[in-house]
Amino acid sequence: MESQKTDASPGEEEAPKNNSEEQSKDSKSESKTEAKSGTNSFNWRSRMITDEEPPEADILFKIADTPIIAKGNYTVITGQKKSRKSLVAADIMGKVVGKVLIFDTEQSHRHVWAFRDKVLKLKEDKAEVIVVYLRGLSLKEKKTFILCALNDNQDADVVMIDNIRDLLTDINNSRQAQKVSEFLEKLTSDYGIGLLVTIHSNKSDGKIRGHIGSELENKAFMVIQAERKPNDSSLITCESSRDGDFEPFSIRHHPITGMPEILNAGLNGEKKKEIFHEILKEGDLGYTDLLEKVKVAFANDDGDKLPELKAKALIRVATDQGWIIKIGKDRSPSAKYSMAKSDSDINSDINPNPSS
Repeated sequence: MESQKTDASPGEEEAPKNNSEEQSKDSKSESKTEAKSGTNSFNWRSRMITDEEPPEADILFKIADTPIIAKGNYTVITGQKKSRKSLVAADIMGKVVGKVLIFDTEQSHRHVWAFRDKVLKLKEDKAEVIVVYLRGLSLKEKKTFILCALNDNQDADVVMIDNIRDLLTDINNSRQAQKVSEFLEKLTSDYGIGLLVTIHSNKSDGKIRGHIGSELENKAFMVIQAERKPNDSSLITCESSRDGDFEPFSIRHHPITGMPEILNAGLNGEKKKEIFHEILKEGDLGYTDLLEKVKVAFANDDGDKLPELKAKALIRVATDQGWIIKIGKDRSPSAKYSMAKSDSDINSDINPNPSS
């Protein structure tokens, strides 16, 4: 009598595999049933956009009329080492409205105390300022300290983390970068805060370092660039914003008090407008040609071209201010930029020969 051929005898691995497949099928079937019946744990309708207009975000700090810190969002200050990022941050945190919670991951106890002292001296509304230094803790401990402090201070309006780079081990790890970005988003949404973070930029192009840089630049409410200058000051510019740019300005440590001191911003709006008109006086330009001419026209005293990010920001300012106009569709390679006509130009077009 011939023995029957079987795929696997009892007790071998094939049987559990079949059971596993059956369990997987059952699990998928249950998931589908849950989704169809509406009993799944995620209520997707809670995030559905409706006709009801949501309220404006609470603005906690502005430069001129430009929102810098807004509840439910995070703003980034970036710059090379010793570019006075922390000085800019101290000036902002001392002038924001409401209770402030600050975490410093890189400075010593003494330096963090000095930072707190600056903020307290600048704070006009006398709201509470809590500062925690996290240097020397592990990555996990730093995050735990931040969450515990926020849970104990849920009335905080603005939170600052200096430096966000210390919340990941590898700035070029895309998964870690995503997790840090999600962590920041969760802080702003769960606690209803405005968040300010600092991070270093590349020496070559001024962009934020690594994969974390791409994440922050794409999702931040605003990115502020600090650039150290030879005259003991730093130039502060808006690299990107979801709600308008501010005019560049300079900042330094006051030579006597050591407090943040805002200096002349350099070129005023009228002078910048003149430069754009000089660039475009020979005719309309495409974006690439305009960008290159702006880099040259706004070069520094040493003849170094304006960095590309700053040139792009200036073009946005010029367009928003109405100094120049864009002809053609957005993102179209054939679009051109032209000088905006002044009132006298418009009147001349309407009545080209007033004496007749």
